[in-house]
Amino acid sequence: MDLSAEQPEFRIAVVLSFQQLPLKLLSAYGSELGQTPHFDRMATHGVLFDQHFADDLGETRTRHAWWDGMTATRAESSPASARLPTICSKSDVQCHLVSDCQPADWDVAPQGWKTTYLENQTDSATEGLGQLFDAALTTIDQLRQDRQSAVVWIHSEEMPSLPIPSMEFLELYLNELPQLAEVEEEFAETNAEEQNARDDEGDQADLLAEQITLAFGLIEETLSLLSEGVAELEAIHFKTINVLAAARLSEWDHALGQFYEQLTDDLDAGRMMFLLTSDGGLSLFESQVTQQLERQHQVGPLQEESVHLPLLMIQKRLTLGERVRALTHPADLPATVLDWLQVDHEFPDGRSLLSLVKGDAAELHKFLVCRAGEWESIREQKWLLIRNRALGLEKLYFKPEDRWQVLDVCSQHIDETDRLLALFSQSADE
Repeated sequence: MDLSAEQPEFRIAVVLSFQQLPLKLLSAYGSELGQTPHFDRMATHGVLFDQHFADDLGETRTRHAWWDGMTATRAESSPASARLPTICSKSDVQCHLVSDCQPADWDVAPQGWKTTYLENQTDSATEGLGQLFDAALTTIDQLRQDRQSAVVWIHSEEMPSLPIPSMEFLELYLNELPQLAEVEEEFAETNAEEQNARDDEGDQADLLAEQITLAFGLIEETLSLLSEGVAELEAIHFKTINVLAAARLSEWDHALGQFYEQLTDDLDAGRMMFLLTSDGGLSLFESQVTQQLERQHQVGPLQEESVHLPLLMIQKRLTLGERVRALTHPADLPATVLDWLQVDHEFPDGRSLLSLVKGDAAELHKFLVCRAGEWESIREQKWLLIRNRALGLEKLYFKPEDRWQVLDVCSQHIDETDRLLALFSQSADE
């Protein structure tokens, strides 16, 4: 049997990454609040990675250097010959970058990429991402016509920390806010005498208008309190923050679904691989406990919500709907892309996720490192150590039981703490 006959004439690896994505609001990852039906459907077509973590959450965009297959500890010193575009060029594979992040905003410019930069001038996530996706599809269409193998990296800054969603998507979540739900009861009571004289459509329009008015009042109040640095927010403010992010994520999901539909023929034909991930998570406070933890600088920027990232991989030969619980990090992405493109490579920090999915134990990470300024962490399947040498802090947490890093067990497990501290030096030397 001639296996070469089954190989596609050209291959396109599409990688979609965002500056921030709140994994906890994606329903495929267990969210009870977020409504992301398109992402959920995509997850049934591929593989979800449950333990994917950032390796660099620094203030600058040096984290994008993971495209050379290096972690943050060594990325800045990596030679140009080790970077993805250089490696791809030797095998006639093009590298394209389509981004709404302007060139001046990149601390380390993506060298060797054919770049398209868009300036998003709309407040709508649907329209903004639509423009980005249209530009990416133009690039992909040309590659199809040329029958050219390529990496197409689509990067968006579209998920700001506290976005204001479009009304269409905010309405999906109005009843999630307790005070807005109370409006419905009050509206029914105050309008009982007029109920017979009005049609139901008019009643619903009045109710929706009152709910929306109250919603924007809560949004304005919450944003004002946050900007003033108020220490103790009330439960309704925490809920408002989560509802805002969930509504914006539903708006994002709508645009994502439309884009994905344009890729399905290539995916079904086996000539495309699709990866979706983010540079960082999004910290959404749910209680005064989590807010107090950050205020006291117990874990700094390395909160679980900030470092735990979504990762979805879709490719024809994968087991549909599979979930992988092995530890993975961004440096694995270039190794995965090159593996699928059948380009020879050797990355010291990255592992091919394709090999991992096939069950290759050699591709497993024993531990992961993450850094954000003076903060750094070592993560294993059962332990997480966070330290800040400048502050003299060391915190140890059970994983996955202590998901939000609440109980520090450093003093009870001194041997484990010392063992994990030694891994920091090992990670830098390897």
